[in-house]
Amino acid sequence: MKEIDELSIPLTFEKQLNSNVNLTAWLFDQDGQLIQQSPVNENRAEFKGLNKRSPEKLRLLITPDVSDERLEVRSLKDLERRSPTSRC
Repeated sequence: MKEIDELSIPLTFEKQLNSNVNLTAWLFDQDGQLIQQSPVNENRAEFKGLNKRSPEKLRLLITPDVSDERLEVRSLKDLERRSPTSRC
């Protein structure tokens, strides 16, 4: 597969989401390091400036918006710590 500089991913959901739910798309490399995060707008996640990355080595996660929390996310492990299930 060729390397890419931009990525636009359409998202579909099994059930219609509540219009009050804001989502964030997180793009990680194969080692779990955060590359970019982007708000989901009109059921689409968009990333630019990927510097010729191989798409098969990327990992995408979609979460509810957590921008009001103070923990800075730099890796997949940081994001997992934010998970409500990890706080139990």
